[in-house]
Amino acid sequence: VDRARGVVLSRFSRNALMPIDVVALEPIDSFWGRHSQSLAVGAALGMLLVLAWIFMILRFSRYQLSLATELRQALAAGRIEVQYQPVVELPSGKCVGAEALARWQRENGESVSPDVFIPIAEEVGLVQDVTRSVLRTVVDDIKPMLAEFPGLSVNVNLAPDDLKNAAF
Repeated sequence: VDRARGVVLSRFSRNALMPIDVVALEPIDSFWGRHSQSLAVGAALGMLLVLAWIFMILRFSRYQLSLATELRQALAAGRIEVQYQPVVELPSGKCVGAEALARWQRENGESVSPDVFIPIAEEVGLVQDVTRSVLRTVVDDIKPMLAEFPGLSVNVNLAPDDLKNAAF
C-alpha cells in the first residue's frame, strides 16, 4: 500500500518454469470497493468460528465442572461416605440399630448436602450407583458387628429407581 500515491501494489509470480511477474497498481478506493464484501463475509465467518469455539469450550468446561460430573467421579473413586445415625428403642433407651446416611465431601473439603446431590443423582441416573456404594460400605462395616450383635439392624434409604430395577 502506497498511501502517498493512494494505490495498492499487488505482485503475483506465475511459476519457476516461466518466471513471469504480474504487477498491478490499483487505487485504494477501488480496492476497498471491490473487496469490501469479501472482507465482510470473511470477517463474519471468522467471528462465527471464534464464537463456536468459545461455546464448545464453555460447554465442555461446564460439563467437566458440573456437580453431576463431580458426583460421577466421586462415585468412581469411592468418595461417597456413610455416616450412621443410631436407632434407639425408646422404652429401654437401648441402641437397636442405625440408619445409614450417604454423605459426600468434595475434594476441596466442602460437604455437599444430600438434599443437593441426591436429586442430582436421580436426575442424571446415578442414584442406583449411590445406593450400591452405600450398600457396599454398610456390608463391609456391619460384618464384624453382626457376630457380636446378631439383632443389629441397619436401615438404608432407597430411591424409587432402586425399586424399579430388577437387579436390585
